Amino acid sequence: MTEQDKPKRSYFVPALLLIIVISLTGNIVLYTKTMLNNQDDWARRGHTIIHSGVQLQQHIDKVLSTIQSLETASDVPSRLEAKSSVSSAFDSLNAVETFFAEAETSNGAPLQAERRTASEFLVQAEQSLVDLGNHEGTLTAEEKAYLAMLKSTYTKLKEKADGFIYTDDATREEALTARADKRWVTMASELQTIMNEPEQMVFGGSK
Repeated sequence: MTEQDKPKRSYFVPALLLIIVISLTGNIVLYTKTMLNNQDDWARRGHTIIHSGVQLQQHIDKVLSTIQSLETASDVPSRLEAKSSVSSAFDSLNAVETFFAEAETSNGAPLQAERRTASEFLVQAEQSLVDLGNHEGTLTAEEKAYLAMLKSTYTKLKEKADGFIYTDDATREEALTARADKRWVTMASELQTIMNEPEQMVFGGSK
């Protein structure tokens, strides 16, 4: 067989295989990058959930402490001193609202709110604590009853919120776990149910 009679080598198949390999490699790299980006987003959201949950716990503790101080205050100066902590207790209002907003996102639907949303509850509680007790003498029977109701409600909230197991120093892995965890979503729903128990939340009002 002469040199001219030898079959010519085809480069089509090797070239095709090379293209396929390059394409698969590119897809894998793109997929990996997308997954990493998604995980970064998930971790950031997990940290947001954790921070807002911790802020919720701190808010509840501060409000209970404020109520206790108001209950024992016997005059205007001591009540004003006790009420100076109200602003601190509600400084985390945005973070607390974020906790419930994130729960609704994970839930895929708004949390049930027959009388009021979590945001409305918080605003009404803060305003009521500011409004009551601004007079000489001891607290009135109406004021004492309101504080007793609020204390009972916040005690129930604390019992539920204490079940939030994450802390602000959570790792990336813990943040990813928190994002996928459904227990805190259930807890948020139960907290909002408690917030809807009082028939009236505004001191001297009708809501």
